[in-house]
Amino acid sequence: MEYLIVMRVIDRSPKVNYIHTTMKSLISSGLFKSKIPFEIHLFDGGSDSVKYLNQYRELKNLFIHKTKFKITRNENWLRSVDYIKHTKHQYVIQLEDDLLFCNKFLESIDAYIKKHQSLINNNPMVSFYAPYPEIERRTKKKIEYWPGTFQQFYGTQCVLFKRDIALKAVKYIRDAIKNIDTYPFHFRKLPHAGGMLGACIDLWLQEWGIHEYKHKAFILSCPAFVQHIGRAEGKHLHQSHFIGENWSYIK
Repeated sequence: MEYLIVMRVIDRSPKVNYIHTTMKSLISSGLFKSKIPFEIHLFDGGSDSVKYLNQYRELKNLFIHKTKFKITRNENWLRSVDYIKHTKHQYVIQLEDDLLFCNKFLESIDAYIKKHQSLINNNPMVSFYAPYPEIERRTKKKIEYWPGTFQQFYGTQCVLFKRDIALKAVKYIRDAIKNIDTYPFHFRKLPHAGGMLGACIDLWLQEWGIHEYKHKAFILSCPAFVQHIGRAEGKHLHQSHFIGENWSYIK
């Protein structure tokens, strides 16, 4: 398997820049020593400068993308996933920039994909993070996935698409945002969707899923392979059942 890893980033200073904790954990996970073919691309969303990323420029197969002006979170997410059309990778893994990673992260992803190949090939997306108690309950029962309904999906901390599905998702969501005034919402009504113009990509993924893959599901790994560390007012926004940075899916 060959993987394109993309991460949307932004310089949050003077607030906390989680990217540095995120990259430290990703380095510790062994990604940059992995023998599995990969590239990782950091997509800045329009910071005044990308100097905050300079310390990572020499890492193996890492590339930095900037913009001439600030773009929305949705635009940055879409351009990062859409980048797979410029590569020959089979899968794209989209990451947020405020995460901790399990040990042997890429090897764990690769092993999980190979073990559950049929399940993954028959559903549109895999999420390796979900902030629901069901993830822990299933893990304790030694069940490795939860086929969550589209409306239950929340949190784009770590999601994976096959190449062709990724491009379909990008096109669908871009068209939906462009035509939001006439978009046939399934889970909400237009007056409640104003925030979806620039953010809430997970809500667009809900809509894309139900419209395009009605009898399918998003596959959620049990346990999570990453942990969300973002905070608001000193409190974690949400977290999943994550066993820790020393845990690995592969033995």
